[in-house]
Amino acid sequence: MEKPNIIFCAGCEGLEKNRICISFHKNYADYHDFITKYMTEWRDVIESYETILISISGTIVKLLSLEYLKELFEE
Repeated sequence: MEKPNIIFCAGCEGLEKNRICISFHKNYADYHDFITKYMTEWRDVIESYETILISISGTIVKLLSLEYLKELFEE
């Protein structure tokens, strides 16, 4: 909750991972600072990590939105 650029974080299963986080950053330098600080703060807990970088100025097939789920939960 202390990091507003993290918009989602949850436990997960698969690909030998047990957590997933989605975060936004102003640029690569901001991301690099974030991940360096995060790995320092959590070095005793995090064994390994992998990242996927996505440019929001690139091709977007479907926008990130929870609006798509609305129909599933309407009665």
